[in-house]
Amino acid sequence: MLRLFSLRNPHIGSTSRSDLVQITPVFDEVNPECSHTAVVTSVSRERKRNTAVVLAENLATGDVARCDVILDVIDQLGVLTTTRELYLEEAPESFELMALDSQGNAFTTLEGVEFTWQIYSQHHHTSDKSSNVGKDNWRQVLRFLTFSESNYHQVPKSMERFEFLGLTGHMILLEGINTGSAKVRVSLPYKEYSHVPSIEVDIMILANILLSPSDVHLLTGDTIEFRVFQLKRGKLEEITLNSQYYLEVEDTNLLAIQGNLAKGLQLGRTGVILRDRNIPHESDENTLQPSPPRATVTVSNAAKIGISLLPYNSWITVEEERHEIAIDLFTSDDQKITLGSTFSVDSSFDVTYFQPLDTTANGTRIHGETIQRGTTPVVGTFRDLTARAEMQIYEKLKLSPQFVLIPYDPNSSKRQKIEFLATGGDGNFVWSSLNTNLGLKNVHKLTQVRVALARNPKIFKSADILFSPPVKLEIVRYNFETALNDYVQVHVALYAMVNDTLRPFTHCENVDFSMSSSQLFTPEAPKELIPLERDACKLINLRAKNLGSTAFEVSYKFSGATLSDSINLVVFERLGILNPQNNEIVLPIGSSRNVIYHNGPQKLFHVAAELLSKVSYTKSLISVVKTPTGCQDKTAFRILCKKVGETDFHFEIYNSLSGERHRPYISEFVTRVFCVKPRFLRLSSREQLRESCPLKNRMSLMQIQGSSKRLEVDIEVFDAANRRLANISSLHLDWEFLHGSDQLNDIEFLQESQVDHVEDIPIPSRDILHLPPPEVSTDFRIRGQVSKYNGKILTENNIKAEQPHFSVQKTPMDDPVKPIIEDELSFLAVNHTLLPYNDVSIYLGQKTPTKVQILQGSGFYETKLAESGIVDVQFDGNFKELTIVPKRIGQVRLSLMDRCLTTEANYLMISVVSIGRIDIKMPDRVEKTKNIEAIVTLYDSNDRILTIDYENLAIYELSEEIFHPSVLSVHLGGRQSGLNVGEIRYDVTGQELGETTLVVSSGTNERRISSVPALIQVFPPLRLHPRNVTIVVGASVQIYATGGPHPDVNVVYSIGKGDVITLEGSVVRGERLGETTVIGRAMGINPRDGQAIVFSEDVVHVRVVPLDGVKIRAPLVRLRSGAVMPAAIWGVPDLTPMILGTLDTLKVYWSTNQPDVVEIAGVFAEIGVKYSERDAISVRIRGKSPGKATVHAKVITPHGNTLTARIEVSVFTMLELETPKRITSDTILMPPQSNLQLKANLDDVSYAVDTSQRNFVTVSSSGIVKSSENSGLSLVVATADDQSLSIPIEVKPIHYILVTLHPVNLKLRSMVTKIPQGLNVRLKVSLHDNLGNEFSHNLDTATNIQWRLAQRDVVNVHAGDNFTVDLALTRETSNMLAIGLKDLQGIKYSHDYIKLAVQQSKTTFPEGRIFTVGDIICFESALTATASWFSSDDSLISIDQDTGVAIVTATGSGKVSVFHGSQNFIQVTHNLELREANQVSFITTFDIFNGELYRAPLVIRNHIQTTKASNLISLNSSSSPQVEVIASNFFTCHLHSRHSDFKDLPEFFRTQAIFDTKTASYACQIEPRRKINEIIGVVKNEEINLELEAILPAGHSDTISLRLIPAISVAPNTLAVDQIPSQGISITGLDKVLQKVEIHSSDPKVLQVGKLEKTQGMLQSQLKLLSALPDDEGVHLEISSPLTKQTIQVPILSPMAARKCSRQPFNLAGGLTEIISNLGLVISATIILAFVSYSNRRQSNLNPQVFNRTGLDDSMQYRQGLLAASQPNGRSSPFQRSSPTSSTSPGSPLGQFTMRPSQVAEDATIYGDTTLLSPQRRTHRRYL
Repeated sequence: MLRLFSLRNPHIGSTSRSDLVQITPVFDEVNPECSHTAVVTSVSRERKRNTAVVLAENLATGDVARCDVILDVIDQLGVLTTTRELYLEEAPESFELMALDSQGNAFTTLEGVEFTWQIYSQHHHTSDKSSNVGKDNWRQVLRFLTFSESNYHQVPKSMERFEFLGLTGHMILLEGINTGSAKVRVSLPYKEYSHVPSIEVDIMILANILLSPSDVHLLTGDTIEFRVFQLKRGKLEEITLNSQYYLEVEDTNLLAIQGNLAKGLQLGRTGVILRDRNIPHESDENTLQPSPPRATVTVSNAAKIGISLLPYNSWITVEEERHEIAIDLFTSDDQKITLGSTFSVDSSFDVTYFQPLDTTANGTRIHGETIQRGTTPVVGTFRDLTARAEMQIYEKLKLSPQFVLIPYDPNSSKRQKIEFLATGGDGNFVWSSLNTNLGLKNVHKLTQVRVALARNPKIFKSADILFSPPVKLEIVRYNFETALNDYVQVHVALYAMVNDTLRPFTHCENVDFSMSSSQLFTPEAPKELIPLERDACKLINLRAKNLGSTAFEVSYKFSGATLSDSINLVVFERLGILNPQNNEIVLPIGSSRNVIYHNGPQKLFHVAAELLSKVSYTKSLISVVKTPTGCQDKTAFRILCKKVGETDFHFEIYNSLSGERHRPYISEFVTRVFCVKPRFLRLSSREQLRESCPLKNRMSLMQIQGSSKRLEVDIEVFDAANRRLANISSLHLDWEFLHGSDQLNDIEFLQESQVDHVEDIPIPSRDILHLPPPEVSTDFRIRGQVSKYNGKILTENNIKAEQPHFSVQKTPMDDPVKPIIEDELSFLAVNHTLLPYNDVSIYLGQKTPTKVQILQGSGFYETKLAESGIVDVQFDGNFKELTIVPKRIGQVRLSLMDRCLTTEANYLMISVVSIGRIDIKMPDRVEKTKNIEAIVTLYDSNDRILTIDYENLAIYELSEEIFHPSVLSVHLGGRQSGLNVGEIRYDVTGQELGETTLVVSSGTNERRISSVPALIQVFPPLRLHPRNVTIVVGASVQIYATGGPHPDVNVVYSIGKGDVITLEGSVVRGERLGETTVIGRAMGINPRDGQAIVFSEDVVHVRVVPLDGVKIRAPLVRLRSGAVMPAAIWGVPDLTPMILGTLDTLKVYWSTNQPDVVEIAGVFAEIGVKYSERDAISVRIRGKSPGKATVHAKVITPHGNTLTARIEVSVFTMLELETPKRITSDTILMPPQSNLQLKANLDDVSYAVDTSQRNFVTVSSSGIVKSSENSGLSLVVATADDQSLSIPIEVKPIHYILVTLHPVNLKLRSMVTKIPQGLNVRLKVSLHDNLGNEFSHNLDTATNIQWRLAQRDVVNVHAGDNFTVDLALTRETSNMLAIGLKDLQGIKYSHDYIKLAVQQSKTTFPEGRIFTVGDIICFESALTATASWFSSDDSLISIDQDTGVAIVTATGSGKVSVFHGSQNFIQVTHNLELREANQVSFITTFDIFNGELYRAPLVIRNHIQTTKASNLISLNSSSSPQVEVIASNFFTCHLHSRHSDFKDLPEFFRTQAIFDTKTASYACQIEPRRKINEIIGVVKNEEINLELEAILPAGHSDTISLRLIPAISVAPNTLAVDQIPSQGISITGLDKVLQKVEIHSSDPKVLQVGKLEKTQGMLQSQLKLLSALPDDEGVHLEISSPLTKQTIQVPILSPMAARKCSRQPFNLAGGLTEIISNLGLVISATIILAFVSYSNRRQSNLNPQVFNRTGLDDSMQYRQGLLAASQPNGRSSPFQRSSPTSSTSPGSPLGQFTMRPSQVAEDATIYGDTTLLSPQRRTHRRYL
């Protein structure tokens, strides 16, 4: 079948051989008569070649087209395909057949020809070559697909018909379903073509497999892992090697394969092939050989190492960024080496900057995150290869805003400007923008702004910008009203529809909004940036220019649509204050005033707004009441002052509308209110001047003579700040009227307070005193005084005035006093004082006249001198001043009269003076060669400061005198500015060290005036030490000063610059690497101005270096057996232990490989202190036995780095003679140039040096040996009584010093890691030679010990005699101590270093507390119990030397120390402070007293001990004090009655001060002297309150109120079962008490309580036994009396009680007695009575429950009581009764207890017990 097509006009077709072919036209639907296409079909069956011609004619033009159709038979077949290898899970591959004739021509089409397609397997699927091929194996490899079944293909036109019929044609699809190979066979199913051979195609189906890595370099001996990936569904998935896949290596000499692991054997290159057992790979010519996955492996050596930061390959990054540090090895030709699991690389970096999250096993990849800014080095190492890089981390990159939505308006010409802010990084950014498409709806345009780091553009942040058309306009926020000339801020929002969601635009500056015009508002740009409200993109700022209300509309037109929103706006007059106009109110307390505000917001009637107002003020100072007004626009408040102070009165008013978009415009006005004390009174009058006065103008305070009208005096009261009080109605004023010295009492006056009205609101105007004109015309005075507050007014307003009234304090230390507030008005005076001062001093020698300004008056004056010749005085009317010229020394009075006023004359005392006194103010110290200022103050002969004429200093005839002129030089300063009156500046220079005095004089001979000598010290310059400080980060060193002023120098330290170090006091601590300086300044106070000055200063340089290495420094490498030497850790090169020892987190681990050769221990190990690795900076190495040993030290730095050091030590044994006699080397060692005293056991011993050999010492006859400067052995011979003794003395240089503990027997209780705080120890300093031998210790003291602390003022160090050092470790510290000799010449190892790690010990108690008399202290110490306790002052505190229990016995204050340990060598110190006991406090203030034994606990303390709850101070249960406490020595107790009718009632009781061992507290004890019946008979039903008082010896006391309610009595106190039917229970007591008594059975099912029957003073009840008593638990009655706080239990005894008692301790004495009585066991009763009698004789005040089985003896009770008192919070209270005889009821006051029957008083009658036959037995019963 052939299809022919025409490209142009419609044609009609025909053929010349219709017997060969058939033409079928395909017509068009538009023109069914013509066709463009025709189908040519072969109809001939002849097996020969034929040709037919097909013609096509164009009907429009007549043109004819020709096509030759050749018909022939198929001779052979072929297959067209792009590949013969199919991959699993890929798209099916199409296979198309082609056919050839016998001449080799290809047929044009095979459409319509059916073919047979077959698949069969070619190879085995298994590796077993002998297995047969199954007939269905091909289905596991390949399958056919039709085109309609494929998702990747369309059905071709030539196959549509066959696809529909289900036939197979010339095209087909093949899809691989499993790996393997197959053959596809195609044949023609026609008989005519049986001769045509079928065609076969070999198809290989492969998995899409990748082998990773494909090209790899590895190290010899290293192992790498190959991974196999298969592409499935477009994704790579890793598969494991299995029975199908395996790896094969080409050269097994270079590489070894095991599974998927490959190991490099030797250098070279080879390949690794991935084999598939389903794919044949043997050499077979007929088999298709696919190319398997292959990898190349090169075994190489590492020549280079590289380090990079992934994923950006840049070391510039920011915080919170994930990175991967890649450390890679490379060959010499830069080929990357893949590192396997055999080897690994090392890396180092600061984890505080880069936090690792994951690290590969070989260390080549470190995944992590940057966490803080900074720069950190990153180092990677492999063998001898090192790579280093600097990671620079900046602040996290941020971009704002991150999303921008902008209106899209193509018609708008405005450009939208958007500012983006980028922060973080290094500040250098690269900006870019790009267009993108996020698939958002309704978005016209989308772009993106990106900012990246300029140095690493791969780190970026981006922001999206969207352009979209607006769909909605809304006013989201506005203030609907405003004041005139203020603004309305309208926040407009535009919205767009983005992804079907309404979103607001972030910017809309490019939008032209239209606004409705209004006469009320004018748009103005805001003067400052106003933040937009939420969702708003536009702010319209409207300025109000007119009053009224209007509607305002905002609109926007877009695409023919109008978006708009409108609001209503109101403009009002601004809120203001109408009165007072100065907006300030000053009132005294008790007075009030109205404040009136006007304008502001008004009530709106056209909108649903609510007018709200609010006031705020300090309510404790003022009270405010709203005053009604008749006007809507005015608001008034009455303000009343209640307390002195000042406050702001805030008044707010506004209209409020509901809805979030309405923002109220709050009009606020703040008025300042001062509530003050009156301080000044001013009286004034307005009268006319006299006619005779040259001054005709009107002035205040002037009265015209002879005026007849009433006088009006204005009264004004002012506070201390000269502010007028607005209302003085609460003040009381007293008036006096005077004529000369006479008081006028008959003048009628009226004090009136005038009130003005503002809008009908009263406002205080002024206060006026009305009085008639005085009869006298001259010297009439009115005196007014503010004397007090008006008490009636203060009472009405509930105001309490200060006492005394109007009180003031002159100084903070003075008591408040009442000031005099008065004023006097003279009607003929302007002011009492017209001159600025009353006297003036003028220096006789001055060349310019003195001028005096006249301050008050009319300006017309008369002057008059009392004496002439002393001064000349002239009045200058132009300048209104007096000019005074001195003539001679003297004093004269000048009177000044006002010509217009009849006031008294004003007087000016004029003194013409000379110099009378000279003062010098200057620092008393000056540094050598430096200058200071000396200020000389001149006083006149009247002892007043003299005004200096600096232009003519010579007139003062000043001279200077120095006691030691060589020490100091003084000359007049060249600059005399900036001085106070009377001061002259001198320059003082220190020349030589020393002290001298300076005297300044004026005049000569008898007129000479000299100053007091001023002592001046010239001191050497201040020098700081050490001069150059080198420390490491974290270490500290103390700077100390020499030189400078002495003795009380005050040196202040500061840091020069930078943050390399920190400084605390004088202790420098290294913080980071670098250099800086420390400045020390010797400070003092300038006596002139009291300001601080610098006497001298010095600077030292501090260098902070890294700790890169350490070494062990020990004085010896060969050590004698038994000798000890120090060893310490030093930093490389010369960082001393004084520096390293201050590092808090430095850890040192010491060890040795031969512990039997040397022993390593700490300095304080002998007493039980074994330092941890944090404090082991120095140790002691002792040689144990001969041999060699290595001492190792591993140091872990604060940064986690590990440093190591070691030394080799050889231990040897000294040469000794063993036979015939043991002789050892026993010489006396002496250092060169030292002295030694020899002393023998005999008298008259002479000493001489053996002269037969060279001598290195000299000796006196008395035995004083002096060594020379050379080393050697000398022999000294001692002779006495024909005896001689040879003494070998060897002179050797000192090699090292050693510090050890002074021998002592005491040790700590347990091994600790730090020295307990408070421990005092004595150290022994020994000198040793180069073999470890010790020098003699009785050397001359010329060689003194010196010491140095890393941090001073923390440890008390004292160098004692005989080479000892005492340490007092009173505070916690981590310090280093260096001990050496002052003369270090010739000593190689001149210092020993000791770490002092001290911390507070939990076993040391107490410490640093305040105690008072009576305190019982249980001291605890860290030392063992063998040590003794002693006090520094036994008169203040008495302590038991064995137990450590002490009592503060003395009153008063003082400090005392308590020691534990040895007197001289080692001890623990407790420093105590004793305070006077000035408080005694009962635990409660009220309680119930029932007439029985009562104890009220109390505490003795000082007033500052507010939290003290007990006088027993104890730490833990180990304390067992055994001391006798006599409480009466510390306080006494007294009982009083408050009722006059019962004054003798306290005599019924005995009151005493005790120490209660049960509660471990002091207490007042009350015991009854009379029987309870007698007490009841006296008290009856009266309510009686007693007062118990405790008094200290100094008179301080406290009381507790006790309500006496006599106790109830219960009879019987036990009941037997057989007594229940015949006997009930009886309770006696007061009737009001019995009304509240309740009786309950512990088991109502066994024992029933009958109804209570009440008689006078008694309750009775019958009992009923309901069932037998249980054997496992007892049954009892419980009687509770809430008024007397009693709970009494009456046990019910069963017949089995005797048998049970035989198995129990002897505790149920009452029940046992009853059983004995019933059984007649006389013997048992006799024993019990005898025991009780013995107990009575032994204890006079026997506790009733001493035989209770839970009772304790006195010592045990005392100990438990003390321990209970010392328990911390959460345990039992120290005042809770622990006695088995009493128990505190829940919620009851302290001191009350529950009464049991056995607590009945000794002489109380016992009723109802028939088993007790005699009173004597009843007495015994109370104890049983």
